[in-house]
Amino acid sequence: MISDKLYPLWGRRVRVDGTFSGCGGHGRSLRFENIIDCETGEVLRDHTWIKSNEFSFRMRVGDTVSFETRIYSYEKLIGQLRMLGFGFGSCSRFWCESRDNRVSLWNPGAALEVAA
Repeated sequence: MISDKLYPLWGRRVRVDGTFSGCGGHGRSLRFENIIDCETGEVLRDHTWIKSNEFSFRMRVGDTVSFETRIYSYEKLIGQLRMLGFGFGSCSRFWCESRDNRVSLWNPGAALEVAA
């Protein structure tokens, strides 16, 4: 049995909230923590990585970001074991609550600022 909380949402579009906590892979992916389903209030993931090209604005570490996303599946390899994984993709309809209330274009080359 698959115990991933995203499994029942597989293929659906959902609205989620998360806290931006930084980027990795030379700015190619963004890390979000405390991913919450806006409809149920349930925590779906403690953290996730999403491709930076999914987002069209710059965020500061600590900003709360809300967006619609499609739950997709992928195959992941752990040693010789193949497993079904679930993630977030096709993100749209963004809303960002920044500590300074500014939303601007995402720039993966810019230095990250930490929200106070």
